[in-house]
Amino acid sequence: MKSARLDRILQDLGYVTEKEIRVALERQRTRGGRLGSNLIELGFLTSEQLMRALSRQFGLPWRPLAPSDVPVELRDRIPEPGPHGSLAVPVRWDAKTRELVVAVNDPGDAKTLEALRKSFDAARLVIELAPDRNLHAVHEAWGRRRPGESETPVIELPELFAPTSDGDGPAAGADKAPADSAKAPPRVLMITARAHHRTFLPAVFAREGRELVVADDPEEVTAVLEAGGVEAVLLDAERADAFRGWIRGGHVTGLPAQIATFPSVSGALLANPVPYEEMIRSLRAAVEALADARTRGREPAPPYGILARDAVALAQLDGLSRLGVDGLHLAVHLLVPPAPAGDTQGSATPLPFADFSRSREIAVRLRFPWPIEKVLDACFALFLRARTQDLAGKLDPEIVQGARILALVWYYRILAPLREPDAAGAPAALRAALRSIASRLATLELAEKYLGIVEEREAAGDAAPSAEVLLVGGERMADLGARLSRSGIRPVVTRDLDDALATAERRPPEAVVVDHDAVPGHVDHFARVAKLNAALLLYVVTDAADPAVTLGLLDAGVDDVFAPPHDFDLAAAKIARAIASRSRVRSAAPQPAGRDFSATFSVFSFLDLAQALAHSRKSVRIELRRTSTGEEARLFLDQGRPVHATCGTLIGAEAVYRVISWEDDGEFTVYPETEFPEPTIADSMEGLIMEGCRLLDEAGR
Repeated sequence: MKSARLDRILQDLGYVTEKEIRVALERQRTRGGRLGSNLIELGFLTSEQLMRALSRQFGLPWRPLAPSDVPVELRDRIPEPGPHGSLAVPVRWDAKTRELVVAVNDPGDAKTLEALRKSFDAARLVIELAPDRNLHAVHEAWGRRRPGESETPVIELPELFAPTSDGDGPAAGADKAPADSAKAPPRVLMITARAHHRTFLPAVFAREGRELVVADDPEEVTAVLEAGGVEAVLLDAERADAFRGWIRGGHVTGLPAQIATFPSVSGALLANPVPYEEMIRSLRAAVEALADARTRGREPAPPYGILARDAVALAQLDGLSRLGVDGLHLAVHLLVPPAPAGDTQGSATPLPFADFSRSREIAVRLRFPWPIEKVLDACFALFLRARTQDLAGKLDPEIVQGARILALVWYYRILAPLREPDAAGAPAALRAALRSIASRLATLELAEKYLGIVEEREAAGDAAPSAEVLLVGGERMADLGARLSRSGIRPVVTRDLDDALATAERRPPEAVVVDHDAVPGHVDHFARVAKLNAALLLYVVTDAADPAVTLGLLDAGVDDVFAPPHDFDLAAAKIARAIASRSRVRSAAPQPAGRDFSATFSVFSFLDLAQALAHSRKSVRIELRRTSTGEEARLFLDQGRPVHATCGTLIGAEAVYRVISWEDDGEFTVYPETEFPEPTIADSMEGLIMEGCRLLDEAGR
């Protein structure tokens, strides 16, 4: 069922680096658990990213799941957890069709799935993936307990302060990992001077499967960090200034990437009704839309997706905090590339950004808790030949490092291709240009880290030459094009299907996306003609919610249909990944020879096929077979012109007329062809079809 190893998929998607994988594997060896769970607990990966990777690995859809999503009648039928923490939850049962839908975190747990199928007497089992934490929440809410197992009691204040059997308070026990524990819980370090936090919070964290260690001075903090296993730091706002002083003075090192400041426990709970992950996702979407609006109409469109991916990967590899990583993602989208050199004549030192004052104003108004405006200022100063050591003495070290990362990525992806035109299409020349400027913008060590990330992606096939996608439709196709541009894809927009066919014939794009509602009634035929090129990816956007429309388009050869509600960010990501995947396949192996396109006459009639191939000037050989009798025929087209045909003993035009008489009783396969027999047909395709239809009509009288 698996298509590849999870670690390879995560790296291919750009979610984690090889170094982060190694750290997570080492943690897995010492603490157990799954690789994905360890990456999440280390802060290297989000739950949503893990689910996307697992969906790709197993070829299964995924869904978020809440306890309320489980129907009442199925809650008593949730099975017990399987081996190695596998969980399964039945989420839908259709008694008429005997179809059971099950959400799982381990599709490989065949024993649990088979037991579920038997318990329902299901004829068909549909498997969906769901996040671990969602499945655990369902099991805690509705799961069955083993006989004799007592229910976990509710924590009450008297119990928190009650002595344990050995006379120690719970807080003391919570601060120490059990010596005989085979699997230590994740550790969280809280830095606070409030005694009551040390008294009762560790027991609360312990009930939730985490170990909370409370410290107040640099020596305590250092001792906890040296003991290892700290996945996150909670910093009391009252100690924030002191904590920064410890870091600047070198008293505290080895901190995890995830550091969160809180004013108070109740304040943190009340002030965060929505999880941080949802808030940052919303903010990213808003800033990305703003970037699209500010650069609309620019050719080529800035590859914001590639810029953000590079900046985030380098920031994570270099150990920036979670806020720093997210802040750089936002900062990239606030910057606007300068105009090409030809548009800024007379400028001896062209500026690295356009409309920088507006970018900085937006950064200030965002009020992000990591000072993006200071990072932009520092990055601008680096391009104006400021010395990094001067910046380091004035700014927080992480701000300086963020500016260096932003400057390197911006130079490599935006400025070097503009300032070094000869290097634009040569990766080796771009790398040399980056190394030559690295000591001014950052450090050679940071530049080499960045080039390592770039080379890994090139080796994985993620850095293929810029692809072209043909978009057929109106305004919303332009919106989709803006999103595709973030990934370095060049969109070409047209409003006419005939123009699209002609454009695709002259210069075949990687993919075509058609707005079904902008060209009603013609998409089916266009799809059948376009998919004569089997390598072409074809997508359709439609407002029709009727599944019959979607199925009809898929039957016509469309690769995917984007039905409402439309999420063009998701659509763009699907298209970009499909193009990258096909590029990797092409580079890894030669294209197989042989079959190009096949169908039955009931799906695609011979008359439609012949007209489409003639119109698009294809050079092909068509192998035809009558389904009912097994009679076979062959037709050669040279640049759309019929050259030779055979059907049994019939040759030339008579063979074509015979195939037309089959009507819907036949099938065909189209092959590319470069060598042709001696001509036996003098008529055009249009003439052959007209005469064949006349003969068929006379025979039916």
